Amino acid sequence: MYGKDKMLIAGGKPLMGEITVSGGKNTAVAVIPAALLTDEPSTIENLPDIDDVHALIEILQLLGAATEYVPDQYLKIFPRGAGGYKVPFDFTKRLRASYYLLGALLGRGGKAEVAYPGGCDIGSRPIDQHLKGLSALGATIEERGGMVFAQAD
Repeated sequence: MYGKDKMLIAGGKPLMGEITVSGGKNTAVAVIPAALLTDEPSTIENLPDIDDVHALIEILQLLGAATEYVPDQYLKIFPRGAGGYKVPFDFTKRLRASYYLLGALLGRGGKAEVAYPGGCDIGSRPIDQHLKGLSALGATIEERGGMVFAQAD
């Protein structure tokens, strides 16, 4: 029974059962780039099988990392060979969270060239607060031609 300001549930029987909680997109797009911050392999479980995850896997491979992905099971990332630092728009256009790569690449090798994010049909999603944070941590940021160039010691 629904009221204007409240919901009343009448039952008297205990709820029982099991559910599987799928991984969250917003967590996945942050955790996957973070695997670049080490040379050790990382295993991430409970990832949603979505295009953003697939796009990030392709980006990791572009950067030189090896991956092993079994949908609905795990993603293993082997970042030791990742020496790249450029991510062109052909890769970032598929997801709006590509800016997470800036911090990961800066932490890994001190430089990053990442195209502005895509992936959003509802308009631009500014990343200025993210860039201000990186700058406050000592990174030099330059924006030109749809790319963000970042460098840090």
